[in-house]
Amino acid sequence: MQRKGSMLLDVILGIVLILILYNLASSNASEYLNEGKISRATTTTVNYASAISQYRYEIGEYPKTLSDLTKKGEKTVDGEDATHFGPWLPKIDKDPWDRDYVYEVFSQNGNEDDTFVVYSKGKDGKGTYNKTKTTFTNDAIGAVGK
Repeated sequence: MQRKGSMLLDVILGIVLILILYNLASSNASEYLNEGKISRATTTTVNYASAISQYRYEIGEYPKTLSDLTKKGEKTVDGEDATHFGPWLPKIDKDPWDRDYVYEVFSQNGNEDDTFVVYSKGKDGKGTYNKTKTTFTNDAIGAVGK
């Protein structure tokens, strides 16, 4: 009879141990997945920033929207046909949290001081870019370029 009770205790302890390990693994997995999303958003914003810079170099101005990067050039640049430029990206993806990336151009005067920012609002969707402090806030992930 004592052997049956001992077996029951072994089974209960085994189940408790499995539940403890499962909880540890699931909390670490969630953290790991979030780190992967942050990494993917960082890589994507850097790629978009590179394409924006190339677009400006070839066309002479910043794209009006990110979707302009998926089209061929449509205008004349300095009297030359620009339709042979582009597309700069095959498509524009949503960020890892299924939101659109934010793209803004600052001081669009056509001079060398013009800058742009492209970023994801992050996990909670509240991230922003502070133009005055030139920093990303509330877990925003992005890239700034000229």
